[in-house]
Amino acid sequence: MRPEGSGAGPNRDVLDLGTLGDGDDPRDPRPDRARPARSRVLVGAAAAVAVLVLLLVVTPGRGQPGRAAGTQRTGTPTQPSTQPSTQPSTQPSRQSSTQTSTQTSTQTSTLTSMPVTTGLRPHLLGVTASWELFGRGDDVVVRIQPALGRLTQTQLPYLQSTGPVTFLALRDRALIRPLDVVPGYQVRDGQPAGELGGDLRAGGPLFPGTDPDHVWMVVGDPGGVELVLVRADDSRRERALPLPSDAAQYNVIADGAGSVLLYGIGGVYAIRSDGLHRITTGDLLAAGPTAWLTLECDERYRCTTFRRDHFGHATALPGATLGSGSFGGYTPPGVISPDGTRAAVFQRTQEPAPVLDLVDVRSGARRRVQVVLGDGADASSVTWSPDSRWLFVLDEGGRLRVVDPTTGAVTEPLPDLPRLVQLSIRPAP
Repeated sequence: MRPEGSGAGPNRDVLDLGTLGDGDDPRDPRPDRARPARSRVLVGAAAAVAVLVLLLVVTPGRGQPGRAAGTQRTGTPTQPSTQPSTQPSTQPSRQSSTQTSTQTSTQTSTLTSMPVTTGLRPHLLGVTASWELFGRGDDVVVRIQPALGRLTQTQLPYLQSTGPVTFLALRDRALIRPLDVVPGYQVRDGQPAGELGGDLRAGGPLFPGTDPDHVWMVVGDPGGVELVLVRADDSRRERALPLPSDAAQYNVIADGAGSVLLYGIGGVYAIRSDGLHRITTGDLLAAGPTAWLTLECDERYRCTTFRRDHFGHATALPGATLGSGSFGGYTPPGVISPDGTRAAVFQRTQEPAPVLDLVDVRSGARRRVQVVLGDGADASSVTWSPDSRWLFVLDEGGRLRVVDPTTGAVTEPLPDLPRLVQLSIRPAP
């Protein structure tokens, strides 16, 4: 593996400094036995100094140790000069050793933050479509292109938050934004990570928008809260939907179809242009592009699992009732497959971490996924391939596991990945 766009390293400069040219030294390299040892040492030292001075004068840029050829510093990118310098610099260096050390450290950081690409076997998992899987680690973003057989890793700056983080793969970038008001980042394809700007700079959750170029964000304060649709490339606001004055950022979740849902008093509500529409008075078990799974109980605590489409039609699922309210605590909603046939549903247990069940949305049949989840597992820990052929899951160690929903088989096709904490899918363009 090697960083994309990296140039020659510092060792090459050192080698060039010690090379006189294509011709040999005209002097006889054999020692002059008739010359006193002290004289030979002084003459040799003087010759070395002369050669070094000559090289520093006639070779532009050789006076900067550790600078790789073609490497730019951090900050505003600069264009390389098209006119080579023919005059040596006559200004003495005023950089202190501390400044030089800082400059070298900055250049090293720039090099290590460039994306690193590794070739894998093509058509990983038999995939031929151009969708991509993204993963976020504590200090890295991983981009997996199964059809091309390519893995790209991009270093992330340290996140100044230990709270919830939004991770979304869009058309040409991945967004990383903490809930706290601290810097968030974007990783453009083939580029190092950079800070988010505009309205995206503020903290708070982001939600998938109506297409891969847009995201939803909650803005305002009590008394004037809005759900705003913005373009990810310039933060331009294109649509706004009012929210109740008591709505909070942590009460809003993605609906699985390019809009959002609100946890409010008396149930869960879909947020639409004509106002709020309650979809259930019970619990939301899973969300997807075609429907939701909900658990609802009557006044005698007789509970039923329903499949509810986005038009309001509800169908009761046969078989055992999902849900585990008797264990207490919050259970995050799971994810319904893009084709609407299966749902990955979290189930609360007596252990701190939930378990994951695959549910056939038509028959109600369930299959336990044989992956041990971490305590904080939620919808960002699992994602479906766009063709619904594979379910990707992060286990308690942050390892990427691939589940075949038809057989329940679990594999780990890329065991050398770094530890990951979130997943996101970029559909084929």
